[in-house]
Amino acid sequence: MALQNDFEGLRGTILHCSPLPSVDSVVIELLAEEIRLNSKEDKGSVTPTTPAVFAAPRQSPPSNQNRPVPKVSPDECAFCKEKGHWKAQCPRLLVAAPSLDPHLVEQFQQFLASQPHVMSASSHKDSGDSHHMPHDIDSFASVNSTSSLSVMTADGTPMSLAGIGSVHTSRLSLLNDSRAQKVIETGRREGGLYVLNELKVSDVAASRVLGHLESHDISDCSGCKLAKFSALPFYKSISFSIAPFDLVHSDVWGPYPVYTKGGSRYYVFFIDDFTHYTWVYLMKCKSDFLTIFRNFKALVKTQHSSVIKFFRCNLGGEYTYNNFSQLLASDGTIHQTSCTDTPQQNGVVERKHRHLVEIARSFMLSAEVPSVYWGEAVLTASHVINRIPISHNSGLSPFEKLYGHSPDYSSLRG
Repeated sequence: MALQNDFEGLRGTILHCSPLPSVDSVVIELLAEEIRLNSKEDKGSVTPTTPAVFAAPRQSPPSNQNRPVPKVSPDECAFCKEKGHWKAQCPRLLVAAPSLDPHLVEQFQQFLASQPHVMSASSHKDSGDSHHMPHDIDSFASVNSTSSLSVMTADGTPMSLAGIGSVHTSRLSLLNDSRAQKVIETGRREGGLYVLNELKVSDVAASRVLGHLESHDISDCSGCKLAKFSALPFYKSISFSIAPFDLVHSDVWGPYPVYTKGGSRYYVFFIDDFTHYTWVYLMKCKSDFLTIFRNFKALVKTQHSSVIKFFRCNLGGEYTYNNFSQLLASDGTIHQTSCTDTPQQNGVVERKHRHLVEIARSFMLSAEVPSVYWGEAVLTASHVINRIPISHNSGLSPFEKLYGHSPDYSSLRG
């Protein structure tokens, strides 16, 4: 069996649907199209055709082979071709609901009377559903009766909703904790539904369904620890020095937006790892670094009769300059650098930067001096820090551990 050529347009529409409609839906569409064609036949608008939807294959007249598919305007019904409504509201498709058999209604009422639990006031919510339709409007905590939504019943007719609202309930469909092998709650079986007798939050919290409610301690939860890590931990440095200038740390700070009186915008400092004594030098530009390091190397050699064995810094351009590497190699100094964008590996200078800037800022705010004196404030902060006892030196100041005697505090004024 095959469709007649009169249904070719509807056939193309059905085949282009995604996903394809069910067989029942296709049959309904075909029957509706047949009714429409018959109605036009009665008006004399079409050639009389066989009233059956399906017919045996036959040779169609040449005039009907390339017949164009009729187009439907936006405000025209696709079924009756009249304007003012769409196919879903077409009065010719709306069939009155058949009247119910009074004997069947009486049997159904007797069944409800013998099964009081069927229409009981209690209802159980399924956590897998998106929407629920309670049978009693009194169970709603709040209702909005202005809704224009409707639901489709089994026979295809729409049914208006009385309202949309929210329902508060103490009953939940719970689960068992398969990971901990612990029963969270028990319930009773009503038909094919398991209803909980009571929900204990303490039991749920103990099973970590709701997370760590009782304590912030996550030491025994590997999942929480891994989830909260923003970066892998860095190992503590195992290097140590046994004499001054065995290891020297260095870094450059700047540029500062305000020039000093001498025109400087940067500063560079050198930290002795053994004593934590700090030397600070102001710079107008980063190209001054090589000259400053030559002067610092000469100071170490002349004043302390020593050489720098290890020099540790980052991968800044002033430290990777070829002339600087040659200068270190001329004294046999080993150049150590941290990884790119990893200040955690150069923690000594990072903490010193913060210490110097905080002390210098405190001096300037206390003395109420303009920002142009920030360079002098940093030099003063370094001078004071070198004379403060620290725990790294077992209560000695960096000055005392480097020079072997106590500093003179008489030059300091409050």
